[in-house]
Amino acid sequence: MELDELWADISLRREGKYPKVLHRCEGPTFQLRGGSSSHGPRAVNSAAPAFPYTEGDIRSGNPAAVYWGWFQLAMGRRLSETADAKGRALKEPTAAGVSRVCSQVLGKPLSETKERHLQEVPVSAAWLQQAMKL
Repeated sequence: MELDELWADISLRREGKYPKVLHRCEGPTFQLRGGSSSHGPRAVNSAAPAFPYTEGDIRSGNPAAVYWGWFQLAMGRRLSETADAKGRALKEPTAAGVSRVCSQVLGKPLSETKERHLQEVPVSAAWLQQAMKL
């Protein structure tokens, strides 16, 4: 079953994992600028993320941590689609490595906005393992 990239609230409700405290993250509206359509790493010209990177998860009381927690869930969900993608992402635990796995292994290149977000995250093997087990 394919879910949207934000791992829709409905899936969490159905699994009984919906957080008790609801959050509303507000930030600037993102507007994509022109960019390359090639696969793999490319220049990222999209708007900055709504919040600076903050450790945490979707259940925390910090809007920035909730925002980045959802991003981590979405990346983990995407990388968990195949065992090959999981393995390759863990072999090269960098933003460029994750981007390459998404485009070359999964055939689903990241949007410019997601690539920009990845550049803000301290991608590491531990971060990726946490993302893929959530």
